Amino acid sequence: MTGITDDQVKKWRKNRNQIKTRKLPVPFSLLPNFLDDVGDVFSAWIMCKYCGYERKEYQLIHSKGASSKIVDNLGSDYLQVVLEETSLLILDDLGILEIALKHLPGVIINKNTYEAFSRQSHAVMGSIYSSVPKKIIQTLGENLAYLTLKGAVSQSQSHLDQYESILKELDSPIFCTDDLYMSAFLNHSGFTSINSVNVIDWLESKGLIDEAQKVTTIEKLCSFMIDGVSINNDHLLQAINFNLRTVGVSIFDTGFRTVFDAYFPPSKDMKTAVSELSSLFSSLLNGCNCEIELDGLEDVISVCMVRYPHLDRIEMVSIWFVLTACAVHYISEGALLRRGLGQAKLWSLVKKLTVEHDSKYTIQGVMSAVCIVILKLNPEIASDVYDKAKLAFTEDSSEYDLFVRIYSEKAIEVRLAQVASKDSHQ
Repeated sequence: MTGITDDQVKKWRKNRNQIKTRKLPVPFSLLPNFLDDVGDVFSAWIMCKYCGYERKEYQLIHSKGASSKIVDNLGSDYLQVVLEETSLLILDDLGILEIALKHLPGVIINKNTYEAFSRQSHAVMGSIYSSVPKKIIQTLGENLAYLTLKGAVSQSQSHLDQYESILKELDSPIFCTDDLYMSAFLNHSGFTSINSVNVIDWLESKGLIDEAQKVTTIEKLCSFMIDGVSINNDHLLQAINFNLRTVGVSIFDTGFRTVFDAYFPPSKDMKTAVSELSSLFSSLLNGCNCEIELDGLEDVISVCMVRYPHLDRIEMVSIWFVLTACAVHYISEGALLRRGLGQAKLWSLVKKLTVEHDSKYTIQGVMSAVCIVILKLNPEIASDVYDKAKLAFTEDSSEYDLFVRIYSEKAIEVRLAQVASKDSHQ
C-alpha cells in the first residue's frame, strides 16, 4: 500500500487489539482516527450493528444513563439537551429523532458535528454510507426551529474539548450521549449525562409515545449489538408483559428475545443473572396479584441454564425457586385452600423443568435440593424462607408433608455436621 509504512500498520494493529480488550478508551466517534478500516463514524455504526459481538473493536460501549429522578427533571432543572453523535445515530435509527428534537428542552447540536454530517452526506464525496448522515441532516433541517447550533467550526480543538466548551456556555445543560467514554469524560468535568434509553423513557412519561412504541423501540435498540445496553429490570418486565399478550407464540419468537439477550449477556456474573432472573419472575407475579399464568415461561429459565452452565439444572432451578418464592407476595389461592397462589405457580414451573423434563429427576430429589439451598442461608432468615417455600403446597397434602419431612431431615443432617465439625476443631 503506497504511503503506508510498517510503523503505521503496527500502530493500527496495536490500536485494534487495545480497543478490543478495552485497554484503549476511544470514544466511538473517534474510531476513524484509530482504526484503518473505519472511514467515518457512520462506517463504525454500520459495523457495530452488524458485527459488533464478533468484532469488539467496532462495538459501541453503552453509557450508563441517568436515574429516573434526573430524567423526570428534564425541562425544569435541565433546560438544554446537548445531543452527541452516537445519540443522533441511535435516535435516528430508532425512528424517534424527530419527536425527540421537537419535545426535548432546548436541543443543542455541535456545529462541528452538523458540518461533518453535511459533508459526509454527499453521495459522491461523502461517506460510503452517505444515506445515514443524509437522513439525519434532513431531519435536523426540517426541525431547525427546535434546535440551536453551538460551538466553533474548528479542526484544532479536540472532540472532547468541543463538547466541554459548549456545555460550559450553557446555563442548565445536560449531555445526551450513548458512548460510555464520552459520558465518563464529561461527568468527570462536572456535567450530567443521559442516553437514548432515558430519552425513550421520558417520551413515554410525557405521553409522546405509547407502550407499544416504547417496547418495540427498546427491542430494536437491543438488537444493535451495543455492549452493555443500559436497560433495567423495568424494561425487561415491560417487554415480557407486552409480548405475553401475543397468543400462541413462544416468548422467544417475539421481540422480547433481543431485550432478554441484552439484559442477560453470557458475560454476566452467574449469581447476578440468577438473582435478576428471580427478580423478573417475582415482579411479574407481584405486578398482577399472581394472576398471570407462567405456562411457556420455563423457556426463559432453560435459556439461562444454557447461558450460565456453572450450575447443573437442579441446582439452578432450586436457587431460582427459593429466591423467587421468598420475594413473591402471599396471596391465598382460596378461602379453603391454604396455599400461596404465586408460590404454587412457581412450584409447577419447577416440576416442568425437572421431573417432567427428565425421568432421572424425582420430587424427593428436587425437594432435597430446595431444602439444601434454604439451609445454606443464614439461620436467622432460613426459617422465614422455609415458611415462604412451604406456601407452594396445600397444607396437609402429601406434597406438603413430604417437603416438611425432607426439610426436617436435612436440618438435622446440617446440625449434626456442624457439631461434628466443631468437635474436630477442639
